[in-house]
Amino acid sequence: MNLKAVLLGALSISLAAARPSPVKPSAAAHKIVSKYGWFGSVATQVKAAVEASIDLTQPFNEFKIPSTLYEKVGPYTFAFDATNRRLFFSVPDSPNYPLGYNCLIGFDLSKPAGAAGSYQEMYLYGFGPGNVSFAAVPEGNDTRLWFDVDPDASGHAQSLAGFLWLPKIKLYNPSTGLVKVSPISGGADYSSAYDPATDSLAIRYRLNNQTRMVAYDPVSASKKDFSKPKYDVQVPALNTASKTVRGWAVLAQNLYVLTGDAVSGAFADTKTEIANIDIRTLKTKQGPVAAQIKPAGLYEAMPQGLGVNYKKGEYNQLLLGVAGRSPYNRQANLFSNCKVLA
Repeated sequence: MNLKAVLLGALSISLAAARPSPVKPSAAAHKIVSKYGWFGSVATQVKAAVEASIDLTQPFNEFKIPSTLYEKVGPYTFAFDATNRRLFFSVPDSPNYPLGYNCLIGFDLSKPAGAAGSYQEMYLYGFGPGNVSFAAVPEGNDTRLWFDVDPDASGHAQSLAGFLWLPKIKLYNPSTGLVKVSPISGGADYSSAYDPATDSLAIRYRLNNQTRMVAYDPVSASKKDFSKPKYDVQVPALNTASKTVRGWAVLAQNLYVLTGDAVSGAFADTKTEIANIDIRTLKTKQGPVAAQIKPAGLYEAMPQGLGVNYKKGEYNQLLLGVAGRSPYNRQANLFSNCKVLA
């Protein structure tokens, strides 16, 4: 295997060629594009941009994870590639290793739990902590992951790195196989997520003491082309009980933000809240709402990650990650909410 060619995404050329040509926007399409330049003016993208919002007041129910996670030190966060039916977790490689040594765990959700190849690992060395969000972007039968890299002394990433999911591989930073980028001049504290409703790589970053979010075509991003953002907006501050962001996810116009604390008590003591911001208007659509989980009996709890599992016309799930038990015997838990806001 030519690892360098694979990591650079040699398949992306043929994939890009297979994509349909943009549809010329109609006059009607321009009427619903917001003043923020929401997804440009391409009619097909505007139509895809409006998706139902999850009702955050409804409880999140247990989502079964197929296996126990690596080392039992607990997850940082997670991401779905719904196209290829993969669920990824970012887990510290060892509680004693320095920051940035991560084990990426990939579950093949098309296979029964415990079946051959249903659970595989990839190792990252010298990356960021991966503790807020990372993107899992489908590329044909492959998945390109975008991970934070080059953290400062506080653990805030100065860059992002894109690479293909390759089980059993050890990937180092620096490496000639990484698509390593700092897409915003002067930007820092990068994290990423994939928006499957609009096929966008969304990036959260800090610039001039402001939190912002920008989105790009993922094929262009894999080629280090960040010249045509779909949008670039300032994320409004939220009035939350905890000021620690534990995860975020985006689906069309919905930006979901998770905040909360790590506690020695029950989940109810974590001050975990979720809010939904409409990216088109930058208004808070719902929340912050105290998150409810069923079953609720988690102790030594810490909210860790927010994600979407989405396939148009089939399912629309918002998932909340919670690490439970003691720090050196962590258990990963996912909870799902698919109740649509009326």
